[in-house]
Amino acid sequence: MSRAVVGRPRARERVDDGRSPREQILDAAAELFASRGFAATSTRDIAERAGIRQASLYYHVAGKPQLLLELLDASVRPTLDGLDELLAGEDPVIALHALAVRDVRTLLEAPHNLAVLYLTPELDGPEFAGIREARERLRAAYVQLAARIGGVEDAEFRGSACLQLVEMAIELRQRDAVPDGAGCRIAEACLRVAGASASDIDRVAG
Repeated sequence: MSRAVVGRPRARERVDDGRSPREQILDAAAELFASRGFAATSTRDIAERAGIRQASLYYHVAGKPQLLLELLDASVRPTLDGLDELLAGEDPVIALHALAVRDVRTLLEAPHNLAVLYLTPELDGPEFAGIREARERLRAAYVQLAARIGGVEDAEFRGSACLQLVEMAIELRQRDAVPDGAGCRIAEACLRVAGASASDIDRVAG
């Protein structure tokens, strides 16, 4: 009686869906990082999910940290693009509303809700300093707008609270409970926290 040979699991066949191998690797990594966590996902897992050999993966990317860095950058970069122009506007109420709406949209469109990994311990590593700096720049923008709207007292707290309100979108998406008009509703909550008057909120939300 012959014995079954146990070997490495075979990679699933790569589907030609018009995306490049690198794009398929990024999508596979995003799915696995979000569902299993960064530490529990190996490069072999990613390669198998993408339908390529593990050795081939390193032709396209340097490794797991680079993949996570690129994916998380995509979850914050669209919000940061044009941020300086937004902050230079004369009306901080309009700017805060626009920033929050844009930020929520970016989080909701990030592949596989990858922003759930913002608090993962691995992000404390030096290779992820750029992501931490990007998120701090974003938090500072909320603080600046909160100070312009409601005064400098407690602006640090109010601006940080705005960022927390925006990042509710991550948990809502995780629970498949994102309401219609989530971006505008969260933006209006940010305006209230920042100290905007009811008339100002009505002005930008109408």
